[in-house]
Amino acid sequence: MTPQLLKPAITKALQDLLAPIQAAYQASPEWQEITLKAYPPEEKKKKEKKVKNKGTRYPGGGAGPAGGETLPVRPAEGAAGTPDGQPAA
Repeated sequence: MTPQLLKPAITKALQDLLAPIQAAYQASPEWQEITLKAYPPEEKKKKEKKVKNKGTRYPGGGAGPAGGETLPVRPAEGAAGTPDGQPAA
């Protein structure tokens, strides 16, 4: 006997053995209720969307820098004057 011959024969024998049990289960609402109590259906939970914090320097992302302070402005290259903002002498 090879596994190729045994597998279909065992499958048929198991199906014949379980057929009356399955028929009794399908006909009995009591057993179906017991099954639902023992193995309740899984409830799928909805994922909650998380609000992304894009930061304060993101374009259009909020009120601006914290504390109401303004960012320093760098003078353009080649502009007249010294780094401290005083005109050159």
